[in-house]
Order: sequence, then structure tokens, then C-alpha cells
Amino acid sequence: MPKYLWIAILSVAVHGAAQTSPGTLTTILDFNTTAVALPKTGLLIGPNGVLYGTASWPAGYAVYSLTPPTEPGGSWTYATLYQTQGTELSQTVTSAPGLAIDSNGVLYGATNRIVDTACASHTCGWIFSLTPPASPGGAWTETTLYTFTGGADGTGPQAGVTIGTGGVLYGTALGGPGKGLVYSLTPPASPGGTWTQTTLHNFEDRADGAEPSGALAIDSQGVLYGTTSYGGGSNYGSVFSLTPPSSPGGEWTETVIYGFTGEGDGPHPAGGVLIGTGPTGQTVVYGAGGANQDGASHDGVLYSLTAPSEPGGSWTQTVLYAFPSDYWFSPGPLVWGSGGALYGSTFYGGAQRSGSVYALIPPASDGAPWTFRSIYSFAYGFDAPGGNSPYLGEALAVGGDGLIYGTTSGGGPFNFGTAFSLRP
Repeated sequence: MPKYLWIAILSVAVHGAAQTSPGTLTTILDFNTTAVALPKTGLLIGPNGVLYGTASWPAGYAVYSLTPPTEPGGSWTYATLYQTQGTELSQTVTSAPGLAIDSNGVLYGATNRIVDTACASHTCGWIFSLTPPASPGGAWTETTLYTFTGGADGTGPQAGVTIGTGGVLYGTALGGPGKGLVYSLTPPASPGGTWTQTTLHNFEDRADGAEPSGALAIDSQGVLYGTTSYGGGSNYGSVFSLTPPSSPGGEWTETVIYGFTGEGDGPHPAGGVLIGTGPTGQTVVYGAGGANQDGASHDGVLYSLTAPSEPGGSWTQTVLYAFPSDYWFSPGPLVWGSGGALYGSTFYGGAQRSGSVYALIPPASDGAPWTFRSIYSFAYGFDAPGGNSPYLGEALAVGGDGLIYGTTSGGGPFNFGTAFSLRP
């Protein structure tokens, strides 16, 4: 993520001009030539350009890697790092969108659906880690860090975790005493010990927010930012911040920085948020939201929220781009591209209504609109080459060479999805 992102702060909704400049897509992998298929998340870039993702077929969930070729034009190497097995195969398990990786190459993720005795009437889940082998070619070690009970600790994490200072993991879950919650998982003081789960905030519905959605973002001060699908005053969702206490053991402070109205501002936000910095050093939050209340004039928006210049003031919401009403907007999370551009994907939309990848490019001068660019439209068809319909929780990844990496939930020769690279 760029340290500074210079943007224009506008007080009214702006519809930037749409541009089409097709990118070059290369299929890295056609699923069903592997042990697993139907990717359930996008891709995460690890050391040496290795890609990591999750899939959900034939049973349970699996975490896999894709290692780049050693020579130009060579094939990527697929490996299943972990797959549910034994008694887990009779349970319903789905990976929640998004993996995270720490400085030691350890992967972290979440499952959001499991049926067992303890959670017979709930959709519980767990947080896991995958530790790389000590020597190349060895087995990865899967460890369950925390299992949700469906009680006060919540149920069914809807996204993966965010790694904070000291290796603390942060995430959201449904349920709990209210309408969802934000939690932390603190690593043990010594290896092999128990991770400590702490509920940082319980959502209370209408004014506060309800049903958190998407991964959390964290800034340099340790403040967490996220979204809820409902609540926020008008019950169209909210964007919130959660500020850590000034001294250890104190309470975190939750603030609804914006409540959606359903009147063109992108209600029922999806995919979490990104954090940037404006021209005078103020925090700017970026995200994607749904259609108007009546769904007539557009089919979702990309927005920014700019922090107030004075403490206690109101955040300024700006619509950066509104999708046409025939786009069937189903957004994935936004990611940073080169030059401060925002990249994203849609499950529908595009030239053939089979999904797309797009960029939203910041203006060169203050006061000018952002520019929407359609980078790639996936082809329609059961076995469409290159795949189609990027997964709803798709998190694109951008490499140091500017290539965009992602997955599709359908298409390819077996209609089990693909992994791809895309040159903008």
C-alpha cells in the first residue's frame, strides 16, 4: 500500500469517465487437474512470488500453493498444503475469504461453517495457522488456534484475520450477545501455549452497526477499520473504527464513522475497506457498497471517507464511481494498484455479464474525477477459457511486477474455476 495517496476531496458524488483498455490474461491453473477445485478465496502473494489460496472441493476445505516457474514460459507448480480429513470430511466446512501471512511465512485463515455436537444449531468455525516445513519438501503443520463456540464469542467468522503488532490477530464474527463482534487472538508467551481470545466490541444493531462483513484494516496507530452490512442508523450498514485503549487492559473505543442512507451512497457495504492518506495527512478510507434503495439509477458504488480536520467532526463520504444499473455489481475487496489506483473484481458485470476486473485511477489534479477503467471482462460459458465469475469474496493480489493475480469460481475446461494472472 502506498504511504501517501493524494486525492481530491469532493463534497458531491462524482462519476468518473469509464475507459476500456483490455488487459492480457494468462491462465496459471485450470482446477480439477489438482486434488482440489472450486477456489473459495483470491490469492495471497508470499515470499519468492509463491501464491496461496483456498478451495472447497471435493470436501471440506483445502489450502494450496502455486509456485512460479523457474524459466520464462514454464508451468506453475501446484501443491495442496492442507486438506480436511478423517472425521472433518463428514462436517460442512467452508473457508472464509482471505489468508494472511506473517514475516516467518506462517499462513493464517478462518473457516466459517462447521457442524458438530457443540454447534448443532449454529454455524461455528475456527481460526487456524499453517506453518511451513523446516526443510524444502516437508509437510506444512496445521494448528487450530481457536474454535468458536457459538456463545458469547460469536460464530461463523465471515472473513480471514488481520495481523497486528506482536502477532496479534484481529477479525470479526457473527452472533455473540448482540449482532456480531470484533475479536482479537493474542499468541501465547511460549510456543505451544494457548492463544487468548478477547472480544473487543459487541455490535448493538441499529445505531451501532450489525453483522460485520469483510476483513478488518489496521493503521499505523493500531486503529481497526471495518464495515457492517446493517445498522448504522438507517439500517443500511456502516463503516466503523475501533481505537485501542491508552493503557493495557482498557476498553477499545468503537465509533461509527459513517452510516449509509440507501440514497446513492452505497448501502450494505461489502469487502471491507482500505486505508490511505490524503493531501494534508488525514486518514482516508476506501470501500465498495451496494445499489440505491430502489436499485434504479446505479448498481453499486466505490466510495471514500475522509477524516474530519478537527477532532469530533464528521467524516466526508464521496462517491468516486457509480456502476451502471445493468452491471449487476457484486464486488470483491479492493486492493492497491500502481500509482494509487484501486483494483477490484465483480462476480457479474463486464461485457458478457460473467465477471470483470477493473481499476479506479485517482485524478492528476485536485478537483478532477476519478477514472474507471475496465481491465478485463471474463467470457460467458460453462467451460469458458480463462474462467469466469470471480468468487464473491475474491481478493486480488498485485505483484511487484504489476501483475494482478486472482481466481474464478467457474469456467475453465472443467468448470471448476481457474487461477490467473492479468497484465493491466
